[in-house]
Amino acid sequence: MYAASHDLRQPVHNLRGLFEELRRSATFNDPDEAQLLHLFDASLHALATTIDDLATVVQTGREPGEQATERVVVQEVADEVLQTLLPQIVVVQADIQTDFSASPSFTYVRSNLRTILLNLLTNALKYRHPARTPQIQVRTYLAAEQPVLEVQDNGLGIDMERHGAELFQLFRRFHPHAGEGTGVGLFLVNRLVQAHGGRIEVESQEGQGTTFRVFLQG
Repeated sequence: MYAASHDLRQPVHNLRGLFEELRRSATFNDPDEAQLLHLFDASLHALATTIDDLATVVQTGREPGEQATERVVVQEVADEVLQTLLPQIVVVQADIQTDFSASPSFTYVRSNLRTILLNLLTNALKYRHPARTPQIQVRTYLAAEQPVLEVQDNGLGIDMERHGAELFQLFRRFHPHAGEGTGVGLFLVNRLVQAHGGRIEVESQEGQGTTFRVFLQG
């Protein structure tokens, strides 16, 4: 996987350069030109994203001991993630509420916590319900002295009876019509959480929303 993700980057980069030159200098006598160029551009973007995701999957294979833990202030990490997602939040007019008062900080790998929260919030925004404004609650608390990160949304939800067993499998998507994606996000989240001896519980009702409870340490 590492070799594939590494070796494919240069050909894709070359394709991107050729495409940009084609779009800049070529002339087409085709009424569907704009649509075709858009589809080609979207396909290149999807390919590059998949390769980047593969590289990220490889990195999660590192042993937890190789990554430095520290006392992480959750609000600081959340602020970084929300700033990253601000364009998407504004576009869909999402209402995101945070409450970290019950467990404002704990020892963890900061970059991993950021990745976990980023992917859970990205999914909550991406798989929002088209008939209502996205309402997302993010909170932390302690369960038997174990820190828990909870992300709850009012989005499309998941048929857990049908898809629960494959929820964290690589490249699995449950709402392919709802937006772009490679099906890597939840796989990464689960991989990172398990690397620290944690686990994830999911409650979801199709058409109503989903709650992820991430028990961050075993």
